[in-house]
Amino acid sequence: MDWVDLLDKTVFLRNLYPVAPSLRKVRVLEVGLLADDGDTVSIRFDLTDFPAAPPLKWIKACANTAQVRLLCIGVLDLELRGWTSNIIADIDIARSEEKGLIVTASAEGVRFRGVFEFIWVDSVSGYMQEVRALKPL
Repeated sequence: MDWVDLLDKTVFLRNLYPVAPSLRKVRVLEVGLLADDGDTVSIRFDLTDFPAAPPLKWIKACANTAQVRLLCIGVLDLELRGWTSNIIADIDIARSEEKGLIVTASAEGVRFRGVFEFIWVDSVSGYMQEVRALKPL
């Protein structure tokens, strides 16, 4: 069982990635606490791997990056330490022995850990991430 199998609303993600994409060295863009939607946390990140067969809409837009937004619903425990720009993290999603799903994200200067009743894929989108040329030293 891979991390995608633990989530709900995964049809589009699974169509893009028949084998679950790696959650190593993903770029975390946002962690949001959503009071209006009840006890919910959103996590938005760019995957390291781009799908081999992206949708035509993504091809026409010259997309080269896939972005995922997860909604983590029913907060049972939550911890966030540190925050910075350009967070490159390793994310792990696993079933808790007691109850719910555990999400951890670790990066230099940042640690996130949450336990949730369930998690669903809120969105998967493709966009063109600007490729910056390196300047000579």
